[in-house]
This record gives sequence, C-alpha cells and structure tokens, in this order.
Amino acid sequence: MEQLQKNLNLNESKLILQYHAPADKGTLILSPGAGRTTEENIWQQYTLPIGNGDMGANIYGGISEERMTFNEKTLWTGGPGPDRPDYMGGNLKECGRDGKTLRKIQKLFREGRNTEASEACEELVGGTDGYGAYQCWGNLRVRYEGLDEASAGNYRRRLDLENAVADVAFDCGKTCFAHGEIQDEPGGSHYEREYFMSHPAKVLAVKLTARGEDKLNLVISFESAQQGSTIAERNSLRLEGEVKDNGLKYCTLIMAEADRGIIKASDDSLLIDEAESVVIYLASATDYENRWPAYRTGETAAALKDRVAQVLECAAARGYEILKEEHIRDYRKIFSRVSLNLGQKDMRAHAHTEDAYTEDAHTEKGQERFPDATDRLLERYKNGLASQVESRYLEVLLFQYGRYLLISSSREDSQLPANLQGVWNVSNDPIWSADYHLNVNLQMNYWPAGPANMAECILPLIRYVDSLRVPGRITAKIYAGIESTRMEPENGFMAHTQNTPFGWTCPGWSFDWGWSPAAVPWILQNCWEYYEFTGNKEILENRIYPMMREEAKLYDQLLVRKPDGTLVSSPAYSPEHGPRTEGNTYEHTLIWQLYEDTIRAAGELGLNREQAEVWKENQKRLKGPAEIGDDGQLKEWYEESWAGSVKESEGYAHRHLSHMLGLYPGSLISLENTELLRAAIAALDQRTDVSTGWGMGQRINSRARTGEGEKAYQLIQMLIRTGIYPNLFDAHPPFQIDGNFGLTAGICEMLIQSKTGATRLLPALPQEWRDGSFEGLAARGNYIWSAKWRESRLLRAWVYSANGGTVSVHYAGIQNASLLDETGASVNMHILSSDRIAFQTEAGQCYYLNMQSSGSEKGKEKG
Repeated sequence: MEQLQKNLNLNESKLILQYHAPADKGTLILSPGAGRTTEENIWQQYTLPIGNGDMGANIYGGISEERMTFNEKTLWTGGPGPDRPDYMGGNLKECGRDGKTLRKIQKLFREGRNTEASEACEELVGGTDGYGAYQCWGNLRVRYEGLDEASAGNYRRRLDLENAVADVAFDCGKTCFAHGEIQDEPGGSHYEREYFMSHPAKVLAVKLTARGEDKLNLVISFESAQQGSTIAERNSLRLEGEVKDNGLKYCTLIMAEADRGIIKASDDSLLIDEAESVVIYLASATDYENRWPAYRTGETAAALKDRVAQVLECAAARGYEILKEEHIRDYRKIFSRVSLNLGQKDMRAHAHTEDAYTEDAHTEKGQERFPDATDRLLERYKNGLASQVESRYLEVLLFQYGRYLLISSSREDSQLPANLQGVWNVSNDPIWSADYHLNVNLQMNYWPAGPANMAECILPLIRYVDSLRVPGRITAKIYAGIESTRMEPENGFMAHTQNTPFGWTCPGWSFDWGWSPAAVPWILQNCWEYYEFTGNKEILENRIYPMMREEAKLYDQLLVRKPDGTLVSSPAYSPEHGPRTEGNTYEHTLIWQLYEDTIRAAGELGLNREQAEVWKENQKRLKGPAEIGDDGQLKEWYEESWAGSVKESEGYAHRHLSHMLGLYPGSLISLENTELLRAAIAALDQRTDVSTGWGMGQRINSRARTGEGEKAYQLIQMLIRTGIYPNLFDAHPPFQIDGNFGLTAGICEMLIQSKTGATRLLPALPQEWRDGSFEGLAARGNYIWSAKWRESRLLRAWVYSANGGTVSVHYAGIQNASLLDETGASVNMHILSSDRIAFQTEAGQCYYLNMQSSGSEKGKEKG
C-alpha cells in the first residue's frame, strides 16, 4: 500500500473550513426551517462540528466568550422510565390484534374492495407515548475577563479536515505582526484556541493560550440543557443528574490545568487568573445500554461518576500534546485513505485576485496560505463567480467533509449509529426528533461508508439493526401475527419508518408515512455492504446473516399469494405519496433485493441450502418487481399505466424516489440491463431534479448509476447552490446530515462503481472533471483503487487487492491496456470484451493498469 500511495503524488489542497468572524456574526442564508429559532439557525449555519463517534461539539468562536454546544449520542428522552414501567416500544395491541387487522386488509384487497381496504389501513398504526427525542447535553462556556472585544482583529476560525482539529485565533490590544513575528506593545496579546474530540481517549480537549502582555483571565462554566446543576471543586466541574422524562442518568466531569496561573473554584464555575495557557478536558457518559427492555446498565450514580472519572483521569495523565498526537493518528488511519483531485490541486498558487486568498497575519515565512473564507467561497460558487479551480476545491472539500462527518459521528465502537444530525444537536426538540428514519435517511447516512473506504464506520449500524430484532419480534406478532417461539426463536422481526435507541419498532402514528415493514430489508442492504466491501466472514456469519435470514423468513410468511401464483406485499405504500395498494415497486424491489442478498450470503457461508431454494422460488414469484409503463417509465405502482395515471399521487415532482431503489442502492436495474435502465431514466426525468437536501443526494447517486455524469454534476451544483449552509452542513432545511453523506456517496458513484460484479472506472465522469485523479476509493471485494485521467480519458489505474480473488474491470477500450504487478512483470488478463477484462490477484498485492499505447510509456507509467 505504501507504494500505491506514492504513485499519484496528488499534491491535494489543504482541506480547511475557514471563517473571519465568530459564528454569531455570520450572515445567515436560507430559511432556518419550520419552527426553528434564530439561535438554532446560527448553530446550523456557522458553528464548526467536531466529534469522536459518541460525543460531539459545535464551536462558536466568540471573542470575549467561547461557547461550545456539547452532545453525547445516548442522551434521549423516551423509552422505559418510572412513568412508563410497561413500555412497549409504541406497539398497540388493539391496533394490530395479533395480525387480525392486517389479514382483514389483505382480504379486502383480495376481494377487490380497495376503498374499504384503504380505509382500514388507518388501523395499522402505533402509539406516541415514549417516543422521545435526542437531547442537547449542555454548553461549555469560557469567558475572557477584561478582554476588550472592540480592539480585536486578525480573527480566524478554522476546521482542519485532515487532522480533525479546530482552532480560533485573534489579536487584542496593540499587538501587531510584522514578517510573521509578534511585536508586543503594552496591553496587547495574541490569543489562540485549539479543540479536538479524541476517539482513543474518549474526551473533548481544548487548549487556550495567550502570547503578549495580557494573560488568560477566564471564567469556565458548563450549563446543563437538562436542568442539572454544575458544581465546582478545586480545578474541576461536575454535572450529574437524571433526564426528567425517563430517569436516564448522566454525568459530565471537566478538569482544567493552567500554566503559570491560578485556578479557583467558585460555586458553579472555575476562575483562572494570569495564565499563559489553559487546557480543558471533558468526559461524559450516561447509564444507557442498548438492550431490551431496560436499556440501562444498572449502574448507580456513583458508579457512573467513577466510570467517567477514570476516563478523564487517564486522559489528563497522558497530557494534551500526546492526546492530540494520538487523536490525529487514530483519525487519519481512516481519513487519509482517500485523496481526490478534480482540478483543485493548484489552489494554493491560484491567487489571481485579491479576493481569492487571504494572507493570514500570523503566517510565518514559507508557510502555506489557505483559501479564502469558506462562506465567501460558497457565496461565489452560488453566484457563478468562482473560478474553475475554486469550484473544484469546494466540491472536493464537500466530498471530504462528508467523510469527516461520518468518521466523527460513527466509529467502529460507537454505541449508536449516526442519527439525523450525526451526533450534533442544539435543541431539546430537534426536527424529527433527530431520530433514526428508515425510509431513506439512515440508509443514506451510510451510503458513502463502503466506497469512500470507511467500512468500519458501518459497524455501529449493524449492531443497532441487530438490537431491533428482539423488540421487532413483538411488533411482528402484534401487527402481522408472526410469532417467534422456543422452537423457532428467530421467526421474523419488524420495524418501520421511525426508530429510537429504545427499541421503537412499531408503525408510526399515521399509516401513510408510518407503515413501512420494507424499511428493514432496505437498511439490511447497508449491513450486507459491510461484508461486500470487507469480506469479513466472521461478522457476516455472527451478525449480518442472522438478521438477513430472519427477515427473509418474515417475508416467507408475510407475502400474500395471488390466484395467478404471484406473491405480493399487502398493504403497500410508496413513501410518501400515492394510493394504498396490494404491492408496489418500492416494497417489491426491496423484498427482491433481500432475497437476492440473503441467498448470496447463505452461499458464501455454505448455510441453509434448502431454505435458500425457498427464497429463490419466492423471489421468482414476486410480482414485478420492476415494470415498464406506456410512457416508457419505470412504474411506481402496478396499477399505473402512463405517467400520472394513478390518482392520489402528488405528481412526479416528489422528493422521494421510492420506486428507484432497484437502480440505487440495489442491483435490479443496472447499466447491463438496458431496457430497465431506459425506464429508470424516464422515471427520473418525470420526477424532475427539484428537491432538497437528501432528495438531491439520492438523485445524484441515481444519475451516477445510470451513467449520466453531466446530469449528476448538475445536481451537485444545484445542491451546493440551494441546500448548503456556510459551515457546509446540508440544509433540508433545517439541517439534516444525510444530504452531506448523499453528496459524498454520489461523487464516489461517479468515479467508481462495483455493485453488479465488475468494477467500472469513471462511469459517470462529467466534463467539468475532465482532468483529475483519486486515490483509495474502494470496490466490493475489498479492492482499493486509484486512478488518473486527462481530457476525460483514463491514463492509468492501480488496485490493491486486500483479500485476493478475481478482479473484473470495465472501461471503454480496456482490452488494450497493459497489466503489471509490483515487480513490473506482466500479468495475464482475460479479455471478456473490448471494454471488460478480468485477472487473478493475490492478497496484499498491487496491480497496475496502463492505458498508454506505447510500450516505452507503459514501462514509465508503472511507477
């Protein structure tokens, strides 16, 4: 791999978000979203996020007072608690009646009494009590005593994506800078702050410094958003309490260390006098445990405090600089796997206008300059004023920002997966509870994990879906009459659109958005992708396949056999519009994919051969799942003849692409199936490109799968111009993180695809990216690819085969390529067509494809 990383020498621009004002001084754009406050709008548009998978913080960067919102992913209302001793995850026995309601609806549809069946669907709902919401933990505040904010200058606030470190710097008083050296005059100082959220140490670490005559005179406090009280003791702050709604215990401990200063405790604050530098460590935890039905560790408040204190003390004992070094090394082991150049590599030398760059007043001689403030760059892009190099830089920055956000909100050992806002939150009433939506949003969160070479980030999702199985069996019994027994303990589990950390698997409280049993087959595609990209058979056998097998068994019993022998899912609804029907493209596509992937998984493990034959038969008998209408469109409902012929739909300009899941993320529709592909393109055209946030992200990925690079790129431009906040958060509005992840996944799909067997290189390359390179994108089979192209033509590519096996590659004219191994020796390749080859690889070896026609050039390009 070391040789692979040296080959491209991408010289990528610094990946930095930079601003010249605190968050509350930024110019707000776009609407805040329904019901959102100005405070929330500032937070979602200008604060800078840091996180370690479980904890998150947002940096405001105020001058006389720093504020950081703090979050920990398990702090939720809802679930079991003193006032809900009989918590049932929202399941209502009187609605499901052990499957009787469902069977009544199926009978009405079967008899053609569609209106009555549709009306009866209103009975298939769940409750609301105990649903809850993700909570804001609190605010860490640092007030600078005696600092004259009016005299501040040379302000800079940054987030370095390559190291996951944020910083703030400014001057105050009469301090000035000349030739990169501080010139001190009485009353002036240069102030710096540095922040990171350590995954290895499980703490937030902040370092504050002052250089010059004025020292640090600080008041450090932590205010609870849960009505808890903070107590100061010596050099520490302690916040303990219980969430009022459910009794969930929480604890935060903060320690401060001062260099040449004095620390005093005063009620709920720490007072620091005349320090040159101060380091703050923060550790937090709750007594949450993802285990039905209690969802608690059983710890006492004292035991929880001891656990948090041990984390804090271990971190402090290592010291700030060591923690920072370990944090960067740990983060970069994932982030640095992928580099992307779309033409932005000369960004640092591209100072053709005074506005293009800012020379940091503190930049020392020879130090690299960074691009202009990110909000100004975004504004120029939106107004069509950004240069080609600047545009490519912003696009690459957003691509890598998506990777940064996923690493920061979903690490391999995280207790919970990334939610609708990742791990960040400023409100106790966040939009859609900042929950786990399984009708596209949670799936989209993990779309980039495999291709963007972050597969271990999927592991919290796998554990979370697995945790839904026990409560989901209760839902399956109540609403479908499918019961697990001692003889058949894994007989099927259900979950629907909305989920929480407390096993909420019932339908929503409105059928039209709340009933969606196919949400589980959909999210299982993300889990299966972990195996596809890693080849980890241990996790497949012990975690992923048992879930897939149990869900396939559910549908073996749930599907209704029609008189003509076909199988349908009844009732069905296409999120989130249209009629209630007996089967539709959305559900049947997902069920088809569930059987397809489960059959493959069983084959990989050599298990359940007889059961696999049942799955194959059910898959074959499944109605549809993809049918083509009179207008050449992929039907959304089987009753649909021509586009717009089905009543009760909201028309084709709808944000959801529910019937397109066989194209992306599924494998039913592909570039190999031209008839269905044309129908999918027709349906995408009818749906229109108009959407918001995640809807744009889904469209980008779908257009990439059709090979329409120009269309996909136009959607990227639309998303950036209409749906990205100045801090690069995605705006639905308000902020939803899935749009960020959808963009990153979409760029991956434009550059490399591997869903249907062969790895396609540059399958949807737009003209705007005609020159470029990437390093470290992943293909299924655990193949890590790098490539370079010029004038939209592939020059060379490298593949690292982690597991060995047969590589199949598709690219126009690839039969003329030369193939070499690491020693420079030729490798035999099988020419399958003029555009496709296959060759055998050994685990741990790298192979080089050269598209040059000259033999001498082939030798030179080998690297």
